[in-house]
Amino acid sequence: AAQGEGDLLWFPMVTPKKAPYRSLWSFSLVPACSNFSIQYNYACASIAVAIMLSHNDYTTPSLVADYPEPQWAQDFLLGIVFIGSVVGMLVMGYLGDFLGIGPALVFANALVVVGGLASAFLSWGSPQAVWRSIALGRFVLGAGVGGNYPLSAAKAAGSASASPEDAVARTASAFFWQAPGACAPYLVALGLLRLPHVDGVTSVQFRTLFAIGAAPALVVLIASLCDMRKPTVASPASSTRGGHLSEALRDVQHWRTLVGTAGTWFLFDVAFYGTVIFTPTILEKVFGAKQSLGSLAWRAAFMSVLGILGNAAGLLALPRVGAKAMNTA
Repeated sequence: AAQGEGDLLWFPMVTPKKAPYRSLWSFSLVPACSNFSIQYNYACASIAVAIMLSHNDYTTPSLVADYPEPQWAQDFLLGIVFIGSVVGMLVMGYLGDFLGIGPALVFANALVVVGGLASAFLSWGSPQAVWRSIALGRFVLGAGVGGNYPLSAAKAAGSASASPEDAVARTASAFFWQAPGACAPYLVALGLLRLPHVDGVTSVQFRTLFAIGAAPALVVLIASLCDMRKPTVASPASSTRGGHLSEALRDVQHWRTLVGTAGTWFLFDVAFYGTVIFTPTILEKVFGAKQSLGSLAWRAAFMSVLGILGNAAGLLALPRVGAKAMNTA
């Protein structure tokens, strides 16, 4: 674990010194679970939809899907979570400055819990009603997940010393947990696909996948509530809360930094999330429409494991190469 000012992070890099209980709970568990939750909830819909379009887990083209997907859902369902995420990133980032990171994290993760559970347990009735309920739940969930991005990064960086390198290392270590989060839905699906292929099994499977996404968000919600009850020491991140956005935007250097960081991240996200949410479709084009759901889950999980290895290699290289060189590489 990376070590700085007595706080422990959840990635094995350096042998830790003694870490206070509150530091471990607040500055390690919260960012790790937040980032795990982000990618699990982004990725789980892809395999859940693939299961819904089967008939009791059978994918033979001649069979009618248990939940026939309307055209609007084919066009927008998997992407609607990102519309919510854009709203969440803009609103929650402001709330984090205005109310503090703790209250904003509580609100953001409450949205994730509500959205995940709504997708799982309010989607009943006709196929049209089921897809509409899932779409609404995914939008609400997306707002919470999107808000977790800036808030979890600020939480991790806020536990660091004044050193920018320390803040970068802590934020990167927290973001590592997005890779296991992206892999987890497919591992869960592999377990669910072992259930007997009987009527109603599809409903159990897709609802379980959505509902599990609420669990890590609930952990962050409880941890944030507990953290808010305790006196806190001002961190370097919180000391800048009084700055004004209008003043910052008048600085040309800030615009250059914004284009260089947010601009490159935008281009990366187009490719990355285009692959993440359409993984089942991509694998179907590669291996054919006759592949089983089990084969699909195994192949998607393997792709995600490669991402975990890449993230781990990047974390190990970060102290030696530096954040700017890693970004351009």
